[in-house]
Amino acid sequence: MYRALFLKGEGSIRSVYSTAKLTYTVIIVLSIIIGRDKALLILLLAHVLMGALFIGREWASASIILSSIPAGWYALTAYTVSLLGIPPYVSLVDALMIYARVLSYSITILFIAYMVSPVRLANILIKMGKPGSSIMPLLTWRLMPLGLKFMRESMMIGSLKGEPASKRLAPALAALLEAGGKTLHANYHRLGSPPIHALPVRNNVKYTVVILSVGAAVLIIQLVF
Repeated sequence: MYRALFLKGEGSIRSVYSTAKLTYTVIIVLSIIIGRDKALLILLLAHVLMGALFIGREWASASIILSSIPAGWYALTAYTVSLLGIPPYVSLVDALMIYARVLSYSITILFIAYMVSPVRLANILIKMGKPGSSIMPLLTWRLMPLGLKFMRESMMIGSLKGEPASKRLAPALAALLEAGGKTLHANYHRLGSPPIHALPVRNNVKYTVVILSVGAAVLIIQLVF
């Protein structure tokens, strides 16, 4: 999860223009609603390739592993239930298509979530006249990786002690709350004096053109073929 969402900074795909991100998200949502298999498979390949080239191979491998968990579960469940004689009938090919669809949906969600920039969210809040809330996306993005780190450490401790995973949630949450309190305390001066001007960001035309081109290609395939 950490590699799939918090691997890089404000560069690469996050430097796409905000309007282009919104346009791309709308196109992807329409493609998912239409739901043709060819476009979904192209979407899967496009996101994996763009992730590997523009974000990093670590993101691509982590996203595939993470997305394979729900995809494998849905495909295996559907195929097993079909073998037990419960309709509808699901062949092995159908199960593989279920796996591919869920994998495509999941990686698409991770890719769009990765495009979200906390700095640009803060700038949007400043432009909307809510500078006091603009610091919250930045603090949230700082605490979320810490939460994953605390959860991983807590689970490793539980594994060494032979404790079930359910008993390790409370210690991880307590550590996250403590870290959140320290972060808020350290940034009290920022919360008390919110920014007036937007934070400096650098938009990348190359990534913007790539994103819009992929979105347009997927939409054309959905509508024409």
